Amino acid sequence: MPLMGEDRSSEDATRRQRVTVAQASEILGVTVEAVRGRIKRGTLDHERHSGTVYVLLDADQTTTGLQPDDDQTTDRLRSESDALTSELRDRLRYVEE
Repeated sequence: MPLMGEDRSSEDATRRQRVTVAQASEILGVTVEAVRGRIKRGTLDHERHSGTVYVLLDADQTTTGLQPDDDQTTDRLRSESDALTSELRDRLRYVEE
């Protein structure tokens, strides 16, 4: 265990993996938009190199299945809202005709 003030960057590097946003979405079981939202909110560590964003994940991060997460709920609600909006637009066009 490192002492206070000791550099832990080499230890952190061995425990973390650098992946693209798309790879992170697969690993975390969430959408790319959810990963971008987490980056924006500062809840996912990331780096930018030559215009590419890389997400830094713990090496022991799960790689299977969906995780229960607020992002999934948000994505589902957004999808349902988009479907409802589309339906309402179709009905409005019908009424206008």
